[in-house]
Amino acid sequence: HMEIAEPSILTTLRQLIVEERVTKVVCVPYFLSPGKHATIDVPNLIAEAIQILGDQRMLEYDGGVVEITSSKALGTNVESMLGVVDALVDAKLEEGGDGDVFHLSRSSTGRETVVDTSSQDEVRKYANRVTLLERMLQAKVEGLKTMTNRVTVLEDVVQKLQSKLKMEQEKIEQQLAEKEETNAQTANLKITIDLLAQEKSSLDNQIE
Repeated sequence: HMEIAEPSILTTLRQLIVEERVTKVVCVPYFLSPGKHATIDVPNLIAEAIQILGDQRMLEYDGGVVEITSSKALGTNVESMLGVVDALVDAKLEEGGDGDVFHLSRSSTGRETVVDTSSQDEVRKYANRVTLLERMLQAKVEGLKTMTNRVTVLEDVVQKLQSKLKMEQEKIEQQLAEKEETNAQTANLKITIDLLAQEKSSLDNQIE
């Protein structure tokens, strides 16, 4: 949907350059993980926009050329993301007013455990960070599984193509062998015809 959503990257860059008169733009892919959109699709759209604006001579100004660059995805700065999570948790806890705060967690055995975190701010922050990191790791694992599945499919396709190519090569080799055999038979037949022609000529001379 990035190609049809408004405002597009091209439209936004054009507005910044024409209306805001900016001379330097840093594009930050607003994604929580460096997936296909953040690492391929968005950079491609930015590159296409730069090409179009350059062809339209909209990147030129009196002092030089507008510089357009892009950073890594928002989610690649893990430390900052963890800080955001901490800040959101703190804000939510402050909304609750005074009193003890409890965190409900579930152990690996499935049993629920209530932990008093009112005096364990650091523990709570690290627990939040661990949760975020676990989710990021899970996303990475899922991405790796997807890539592994794709590799398996590609390997199967390559194997089938190699098998088909081998069969074609064997077929060609067989045809070449049959052609050579046919040529050899033709040559032998030609020799036989020549010998018969010589014998006929010899008999004709004897008859005369």
